[in-house]
Amino acid sequence: AGTLIRPLRLIMPLYDEEIYFVVRNDSPMKNINEIKDKVMSVGLIGSGTAQSATTLYRLMFGQPIPEQNAQHLSNEDALAALIVKKIDVAIIVAGQPAKLFTDMNPELLQQIRFLRVDPNAPETARAKQTYYPATIHVSSYPNWLKEDVPTWTVKAFLVTYDYNLRDTVGNLKRFADSLCTNF
Repeated sequence: AGTLIRPLRLIMPLYDEEIYFVVRNDSPMKNINEIKDKVMSVGLIGSGTAQSATTLYRLMFGQPIPEQNAQHLSNEDALAALIVKKIDVAIIVAGQPAKLFTDMNPELLQQIRFLRVDPNAPETARAKQTYYPATIHVSSYPNWLKEDVPTWTVKAFLVTYDYNLRDTVGNLKRFADSLCTNF
C-alpha cells in the first residue's frame, strides 16, 4: 500500500459522502451495528462504495463480510433487491441530498429507511478509528425523513500523481491556481 500511495499528491479535500445503510421498513434492525452476517449489497466491485462498505464492516466486526453475504450491485439494483427481499441491507455512499433518494418514487421510498449509528455500541468505537460521524438531515429529505439519522461519512479528496514532466507540472500548476482563485 505504501508503494502505491507514495507517488500520490493531495490537492485538496472536496466534500463529505455519507454512508447510507438502507433496510426495508419491516426490518427488525434499527442500528448499523446489527448488520453482522446479513445479506447485503456493498456496491460494485472496485468502487469506492465497495471499499468503504467492506472496510467499515471489517473494522466493526473484526472480520470480512462472508462471501455468501456480499452482493456487488449498483445503487439502483441494490434498492430494488432490498424492496423485493433478496437482500437485507443496501450500503450506499453518496453526498446528501442523494439524487437516488430525492428522485425515488414516493411509494417505494416509504418501504425503506436508514439504520442509525448507536453511539454506545462497541462496533461504533472501532469504526471511529477510520470514519467520521455524520448526520443524514431531515432537510435533505423533507418529504420522507421525520428525524435526523446519525451515520458515518467518508471524505472525498482531489488527488493527483506526483508527475515530474515539465508540461504536466505546468498544467497542474495552472489548474491549481485556477481552482484556488475560482473555488
